[in-house]
Amino acid sequence: YMNHIIKTTGNWPECSSLVQLWKRTTNQQISRSPPLYIEVGTNIGACVTEMLLSTNAIIIAFESDDTNLLQLTSTLLTLSKETRN
Repeated sequence: YMNHIIKTTGNWPECSSLVQLWKRTTNQQISRSPPLYIEVGTNIGACVTEMLLSTNAIIIAFESDDTNLLQLTSTLLTLSKETRN
């Protein structure tokens, strides 16, 4: 189901809202270093990927399910090394 929606629309709908909320809240903070984003239950990586591509956040992501972790890893490996780092 999730893969079908992402293939059809280009993203998971809640991820865009997350990025907008992130930008609104982090723009109000004064900091010299990039903000830290921690996601627990990353699933297949839809929102982590959108955060990587749309923000300057340092991202730490956790996924405990082996099947989802494999998909998450595959998703992240499609991104450029510069984006992943």
